[in-house]
Amino acid sequence: MTATRPRRQLKRWQRLALIGLGALVVVSIAVALLVSHFFDEPLRRQLEAKLNGRLHGYTVKLEHAHAGLFGLSLTLNNLVVRQEANPEPPVALLPRLRLHLDWPALWRLHLVGEASFDRPSIHIDLPQLRRESADRLSPQQRGWQQALESVYPLKFNRFEVSDGAIVYVDKDPRRPLDLTHWDLTASNIRNIASPDRAYPSPVHTEAVVFGKGRVIVDGHANFLAVPFPGIHTRYWLRDVPLDRLRPVGEHANVELRGGTLASDGEVEYAPAVKRVEVANVVLDGVSLDYLRAAAASPAERQRSAAVATAARHAEQAQTVALRLDQLHATRSTIGLVDRSHEPPYRLYVDDARLDVLNLANRVGGGHQQPASARLKGRFMGSGSAALTASFRPKAATADLVCDVAIEEASLPALNDLLRAYEQLDVAAGTFSLYSQVTIKNGYLQGYVKPLLSDVKVNDAGQNGNPSLGARIKAKAADVLARVLKNQQTQKVATRTEISGRLGNTHPKVSEIIAGLLRNAFVEPIKSGLENAAHGKAGAR
Repeated sequence: MTATRPRRQLKRWQRLALIGLGALVVVSIAVALLVSHFFDEPLRRQLEAKLNGRLHGYTVKLEHAHAGLFGLSLTLNNLVVRQEANPEPPVALLPRLRLHLDWPALWRLHLVGEASFDRPSIHIDLPQLRRESADRLSPQQRGWQQALESVYPLKFNRFEVSDGAIVYVDKDPRRPLDLTHWDLTASNIRNIASPDRAYPSPVHTEAVVFGKGRVIVDGHANFLAVPFPGIHTRYWLRDVPLDRLRPVGEHANVELRGGTLASDGEVEYAPAVKRVEVANVVLDGVSLDYLRAAAASPAERQRSAAVATAARHAEQAQTVALRLDQLHATRSTIGLVDRSHEPPYRLYVDDARLDVLNLANRVGGGHQQPASARLKGRFMGSGSAALTASFRPKAATADLVCDVAIEEASLPALNDLLRAYEQLDVAAGTFSLYSQVTIKNGYLQGYVKPLLSDVKVNDAGQNGNPSLGARIKAKAADVLARVLKNQQTQKVATRTEISGRLGNTHPKVSEIIAGLLRNAFVEPIKSGLENAAHGKAGAR
């Protein structure tokens, strides 16, 4: 048997020493908590006053602050930032912000700090954004960096964001634009690692986009550049649901429904260079309509004219070089909605495949190749549509060559368009159209050749009480329909030449589209119906 070793008994002085040490620890913790309790509140008030003293247009409310000697740490809890003009909801909620010593930099004999944001939430809505834009103050003039540096003695060399969220609310609160699970790391901000590049600070950020998509940005920055920091990064977007962008698209007269976006590219924005080069954009299953609004009131037209003038001045002064290498849209619908006529009408191509190549906002820089676009699909849910175009940006105008072919489309599907322009109404028939349009140096030239087949016109009485001119047009078209019924081909074709100088060197897209619609659809169809009707009727 193995002998059992007797337990060692602590001597009396050793027990007393352990009891005394435990009591000392308890007392030390109690004293620290007590000191902290009385010290943290004055610190909180002092820091809150400093933050508010540096900010312009914003106020800060701080719930708790704690300073730690070890690591020169400062922890701010539940920091709330509000815009003075629109205090609700708060612009930012920071549950925990920790400012502490950057230990890796200390090994290089640099005494700098690090800021760590835990679960920050940033909220921006349209009134807040408009106020920010109206004030025209830069972030530096707002005092954000100065406010942060006023409460901490060290310059910051590293920023970290963990599990943050950014929310933007446009007109519709039910459709916020949000980034969640946002992580950000930016290091070597003070350029203390002596790198051999113009952008010394590595930057990496990623987030979930609109609850489903994903964005990753990876690159470098120069936070010390003047008059503003520079950044050079690549980005990747995947599976971004476009339906959430619908409120934003309305500002550009674009209506988005459904679909997803994937894209990748390169962004360099710095005092010496500003460029955005998108390598690839893929849209899948999206419905996109360009909206032409109803006639505006005189006051609205005056405001629109002022906005358009400002936009033209901004365009002329733009310094950002934009380039898109390729865009592909699949299983999509692309249309035009015109609400400036009665009744309003919609033209669209569904089941569409769109390919756009080499799109840029300027020539030069080795990108002299013209941009091109190719669209294929169904026109108005029937027949086929094909469009090819090439265009090149210039200083004053944009040259354009466009070919369109629409074949065997339903003519009644165009009734809203025909009613809007000429009060025509057809019950049956097919429609084909072939057209080429060229715009060069502000001058438009081309032709439109529609082909009508098996046309049957509705009785004029079905349109309520039309005008005399509408009844005459309907009667002429009806004569044409009866004549065509006895013809072997039962087809009418006419060619219309179109030419003229555009109103100005910066015409509105809606103005060009409206002019082309009348020349490409309405006038040829009306001319084909009336001329053929009068000619055939006279022959009889």
